[in-house]
Amino acid sequence: MKKFNFILAIVITIGFGACKKEGTGGASGRAITDEATAKAAFLKINNLWTATLEPMIAKTEKTYKDETISGPNGGQAVINGRYYKTRISSSSSSTSTTNFDMLITFKNYITDGMTLDGTVRFFEFSESRSACSSSGCAFTNHYSISYDTNDGLDNNFPPLGIQFDNNGSKVNDKILIESGKSDNFRWGITVTNSAGQAFTFNY
Repeated sequence: MKKFNFILAIVITIGFGACKKEGTGGASGRAITDEATAKAAFLKINNLWTATLEPMIAKTEKTYKDETISGPNGGQAVINGRYYKTRISSSSSSTSTTNFDMLITFKNYITDGMTLDGTVRFFEFSESRSACSSSGCAFTNHYSISYDTNDGLDNNFPPLGIQFDNNGSKVNDKILIESGKSDNFRWGITVTNSAGQAFTFNY
């Protein structure tokens, strides 16, 4: 009887431990160990900005100070930064700019099958210029965008916790990301995993 109770106690303890591990959410999943998975993480963050955060922020020109929004599927994001537009014109020329410079701190922010914990700087700038003379008009456009886990002055934030499903496999890692593109060039991206392994690629 004592032997049976001992075995039962072991079974219950193992079962409880397994349930506890599954319930933490942060205890399961594999690290980012190849370029394909690093690219998948970047694409998740890119989609978050282009499909959710940028359209929301672009509704109103203003300065954000510790403004909290809820994640579509849970958690929160705290926004600091500024979104604004400028326009300068004269009889022969004009310049229009749009600026986003946002530090967003995610707190168990859940969206599109992804969970984020940490801070990312989202920067986006576009400029359109026109200049006219007796010989005609010239037009130029410039565009740049970046997502980084630093403040733009080479001061890194703590690694960004990221979890997402990738082709049926759960990914769970803490990463640093440095990415940017300008005008018609391709994205240049570096994702560094929790082991310090860096994956650099273009997209």
